[in-house]
Amino acid sequence: CEEDVASRQEGAGEAGAEDRVDVRYLQWLQGRLRLQWGTLHAQQQEQCKLLHKIHLFTSGSHMDQNLGHFSVTETDLIRHPENYKQLLQLLESETMQLEAFLEWKQLEPVYWQWMETVLDDVAEEGNLCEPQDAREEKRRLPEVSSCCPWADRLAGQMDRVSRDLLALQEQLQQLVAQRKAAWWEKVAAGEELQKEKFSATARRIQESVELKLRALPCLGAPRKKERHGSCRLVLRSKAPGSQRGIAGSVPREAVSALSAAGLIRELQGREASLQRELQQLREQCRQRLQAVAQGCQGVIC
Repeated sequence: CEEDVASRQEGAGEAGAEDRVDVRYLQWLQGRLRLQWGTLHAQQQEQCKLLHKIHLFTSGSHMDQNLGHFSVTETDLIRHPENYKQLLQLLESETMQLEAFLEWKQLEPVYWQWMETVLDDVAEEGNLCEPQDAREEKRRLPEVSSCCPWADRLAGQMDRVSRDLLALQEQLQQLVAQRKAAWWEKVAAGEELQKEKFSATARRIQESVELKLRALPCLGAPRKKERHGSCRLVLRSKAPGSQRGIAGSVPREAVSALSAAGLIRELQGREASLQRELQQLREQCRQRLQAVAQGCQGVIC
């Protein structure tokens, strides 16, 4: 009796543990189901929002007054009108295939009945020789074709479907070739544009460097002393007893021929270079201010 009670307690404990595990597993499944349901609900809400936007933006544009708006497929076709022909060809091909399938379903019992008769004839004539079988088959084939005119029609439809598939394949190859050619043209045009931009930038840099080099004075080259007028400026000696000529009374170290015209040209060149640099800095500041203003919404410049 004590052993039975102990075994029952152990069995009850194992059953309770299994029940607890099952409850936890069910709770986990319920939480996962809630999470997936929330995700599905959010996706459905997003789809409804997008569909509402399409209906709102295309309201009053449909020819059917009962609808009043475009569907998703119609909106996509309006955005990409080149897909009209492809969709039309696809619909025509599918329609032809469906028509052929419907005709086949109507004539399928006749076909299987004919196959049963052919198999019965083959089983009955199994003891005949092969040349006789060949002659009988050649003799029987025109009768079958004459008794079943739908076979020729079905074969013609299959040929037409195969021709349509070949035509679609050729059109696809042509479309791929056109897309490749257009892409290569775009790439070539982009490369040419980049080359032109690079050459223009290089020319501008070279011109600016040449202008700056022209504006700089030649420090290493000896300067040619030019007169600033018809007479050369010299320093007079302060000695009162000196009554000799100007050239003889002044020492050589005190005489300096000042080139006023060269100095003016140098100053003018420096002024022009500084003006150009100032204009460039102003333009750069203006562009930066425009970029900052475009990045800030609600700012009026």
